[in-house]
Amino acid sequence: DLIKTGVPVRWYRKRKDHEELHMKLALFDGETVMAGSTNFTTQALTTFRETGIELKGTQIPHRLETMFQEDWEKGIPIKKLSFKQRLIAKVVEFMDKRYLGWW
Repeated sequence: DLIKTGVPVRWYRKRKDHEELHMKLALFDGETVMAGSTNFTTQALTTFRETGIELKGTQIPHRLETMFQEDWEKGIPIKKLSFKQRLIAKVVEFMDKRYLGWW
């Protein structure tokens, strides 16, 4: 959906073997950050017990923004998804809407 609407999207480029990006992060107005384990899916936001924190006005939002910018610059831009990626996205969307997620 993001790609379809013109929102820039990038794949995370790992720095070490077996590294994954699992953090979920939302930065608002440069002063407020929400971070945690919650996937941004219907099921995770409405069904699971997840952990998240909100921080305001500390150095932490600025540090997280810097980290995000570094990851973003090293990321791989996505212009369109491959057939396989589109198929996986449709399956995940189908399962999420029916609360059948495996995550």
